[in-house]
Amino acid sequence: MASWAGWPDPARAKATCLWGARTDPYGTETTDKATRNLEDRIGRKFAILREYAAWDRDLPTGYQRWVARTGRVPYIAWHATKIDGTAITWSSIANGTRDEWIKTQARALKSWARPAYFCFHHEPENDTKNGNAAEFKAAWAHVRRIFRRVGVTNLKWVAAFMASTYKGGHGGIDAWMPPDTDILFGVDGYNRGACDPKPGWRSFSDIFLPAHKHAVAKGHGLFIGEFGCVEDTACGKTSGSSTRKAHWFTHASATMKTWSELKAVVYSNTEWVFNGVDVNYRVDTTTESFKSYKAVGLDPYFH
Repeated sequence: MASWAGWPDPARAKATCLWGARTDPYGTETTDKATRNLEDRIGRKFAILREYAAWDRDLPTGYQRWVARTGRVPYIAWHATKIDGTAITWSSIANGTRDEWIKTQARALKSWARPAYFCFHHEPENDTKNGNAAEFKAAWAHVRRIFRRVGVTNLKWVAAFMASTYKGGHGGIDAWMPPDTDILFGVDGYNRGACDPKPGWRSFSDIFLPAHKHAVAKGHGLFIGEFGCVEDTACGKTSGSSTRKAHWFTHASATMKTWSELKAVVYSNTEWVFNGVDVNYRVDTTTESFKSYKAVGLDPYFH
């Protein structure tokens, strides 16, 4: 495996964690233009850029090629769901029905030869139309076996699950985690604050500590493939601190720097609908929040 994957060159400053993002476009921007604009405002390039790809898209995508060509590392999450929303059952993948398409994708990624993080079907717990936990693990194993047979060596594999699963939700992480010893443990989690009143405001540590503990216990690196934070006054909350999100970034950074197992963090600079409510994770929701996010990103600890 190439030495870049998850462990930055120790000769580069003092960085031990890669800093990444997914930036959705504003208005008529393209995704690559939105990424460059955000980097210009921050004053640095991202080390990792995330993109999710549907089952029936050719890999690598045009965006992933651009990411690698411009000196960043792609995080490719390949979903067993077609562009039109049709679920590809994990059982059909595990039993060999989809082998020719999987081989086509594997050969394309091998020929491309660029280093990338690769995840087969992130957050599978959310996708019951594809099957159950045992079927997911069988599909994961089958896909990885085909990639090995094709000779794909330029990918570092990530198995990505929701933060709540590491806390025991959805049957617990052991029900879903592939047994591979050479993968990064991936986790996605968000502080939705008032937009999700049941958990309410949560710190970075509140969200990710169970995943970190699991990675430590199993001796794996931790890869945070999605994280985000709203303003304290989001989703109609009439009172709250205008700097709470800014402080959240600062405290998150302090926590990250104490977790030596944490190899990468990828922020979701996006807006999503959650439970029928628009949730804004953009880093520039206030001037204070943007300044704080920028300061963390410029910390030499984060490559």
